[in-house]
Amino acid sequence: MTGIITTSEAKCRDCYRCLRSCPVHAIGFRADPGGSHIHAKVDDERCILDGRCVLACPQRAKRVRDDRQAVRDLLAGGEPVAASLAPSFAGALPLDPEVVPGLLRKLGFAQVHETAAGAGLVAAAHRERAGGNRPLITSSCPVVVNLMERHHPEVLPYLAPVVSPMVAHARMLRTVHPGLRVVFVGPCIAKKREAAEVAPEDLAAVLTFRELWDMWEESGLVRDGQVAASVDRSGFTPPAAGIARLFPLDGGLLKTAGLSTDFLADSVAVVTGLDRCVELIRALAEAPSAPPGLALVEMLACEGGCVGGPQVVEAGDLLDRRRRVLAYHARRAEGGEECLTPPAIELEQSHGDRRPVRPVPGEATIRAILARIGKMTPADELNCGACGFDSCRSKAVAVHQGYAELEMCIPYMRAKAESVANVVLDAMPSGVVVTDAELRIIEVNLAARRMFSPAGADPPASGEHVSRLTDPRPFREAVTSRQTVSGRVSQPPQDLIAQQTIFYVPEHEIVVGIFTDVTAGERQREKAAAMRSATVARAQDVMNKQMKVAQEIAGLLGETTAETKVLLTKLVRVIEEGSATE
Repeated sequence: MTGIITTSEAKCRDCYRCLRSCPVHAIGFRADPGGSHIHAKVDDERCILDGRCVLACPQRAKRVRDDRQAVRDLLAGGEPVAASLAPSFAGALPLDPEVVPGLLRKLGFAQVHETAAGAGLVAAAHRERAGGNRPLITSSCPVVVNLMERHHPEVLPYLAPVVSPMVAHARMLRTVHPGLRVVFVGPCIAKKREAAEVAPEDLAAVLTFRELWDMWEESGLVRDGQVAASVDRSGFTPPAAGIARLFPLDGGLLKTAGLSTDFLADSVAVVTGLDRCVELIRALAEAPSAPPGLALVEMLACEGGCVGGPQVVEAGDLLDRRRRVLAYHARRAEGGEECLTPPAIELEQSHGDRRPVRPVPGEATIRAILARIGKMTPADELNCGACGFDSCRSKAVAVHQGYAELEMCIPYMRAKAESVANVVLDAMPSGVVVTDAELRIIEVNLAARRMFSPAGADPPASGEHVSRLTDPRPFREAVTSRQTVSGRVSQPPQDLIAQQTIFYVPEHEIVVGIFTDVTAGERQREKAAAMRSATVARAQDVMNKQMKVAQEIAGLLGETTAETKVLLTKLVRVIEEGSATE
């Protein structure tokens, strides 16, 4: 059975929170084809289906397999279908518990039973087996069973060889009603795998409370958190569950089995919460002998028991859910309900080593993987846990086994990014100077050092004032005005003229100055301007000389013209006088 928890790659964004939340590191990572993102994938062989990753994912990228359509098909199939409702429903669904059976019948279930009826059989089976030469760990929680079979099979001799209440109840119903199809409804994701692996012939499907709630909303039976249809209050199909309704609470199995519920008693222990379960299992695995006097350990992966399951519908805090389960049982017990003798069914279940076989790297391989992310010695191993693994070595093992990537190491990726940034910065032809708001130098690239530092001089160090390099006034203006300052800067000692653009980055409180060397261009422009000035002066001199010559020629021409006019005038008169005498 695979694919119960899957990941939407479109939503998964390199945060590794699912891996950090997973107590058994059952999350693999693969880079996408472009290498721009690393996506998580649940490792089905290692996964214990506690659901932490689903709740922890900030992008809601983890999805639980949806069995609603499979149940709809069952209900429409013509065969009678019974709902086996986990006893945590009274605290896990934000409705009056009395209307829940009627709402299930409205969906099409022919019978609605309390799974707790099977829990009574399971509790009795544990009581009969307790008290041997080693403590008996209860087997009702499928997450605990997964944890032991897939990660700590060395402690399987402590695990009770008893089926869960879900399986026991389904077998009860099918023994009494042959041909009945049974759908379990509860707060647990792991039940989906358990049904398929342990009792596929007894359980037709498993719904979580969230899936059931969605079906009610889709059918219009529940709207805005309220019942939106007339529902009968005929209650559950017999037999009644009795004290077993307390089974989903911490200590519920002990109470149902009639054992001591004194949590301080030496003979019993109640452990809830996956971290504490892991801690106790490891302690049992490492202990030279079993703890003396301890007969039974009730172990539940969810805090407070099944009312803290990952698929409860939001219905108050854990204490409130516990209170509502207790109150519901108290109301039902007041009616003097009859608990019938259940039929004899098979309760035995064998457990086996299900650890996935993975290659175990040697020390040389581990050191080689660590070296690839810059961890040459044990002192380089930060063991910061940012990648989700407990240590750099365990992450290296995961890389070798194929469910982790080198790029998951955040310190390594940061150093790599900074290295790339420095290469890019130093490759820029423009000078770049970065200071803090107090104008203390943070970064100076190679081009800027060449521009501003005299040959042979020591380059400026981080923390020195920017005046060590250039005029600080434009930097100060950029900080105070929050505006980009542009213009030319001249550095006579270096024979430098640069175009400067200086701006302030308030989010990081840094000032960035970009300088482009325009000295050669300025010198060329100055030379061209000098040539233009000389040419204009020479042209003006030529023009002046030409004007003077023109004026002199004009003067000479004027005098000659006047004399010619006088002579011609006299000649005309002589001719005229001669003509008159004739």
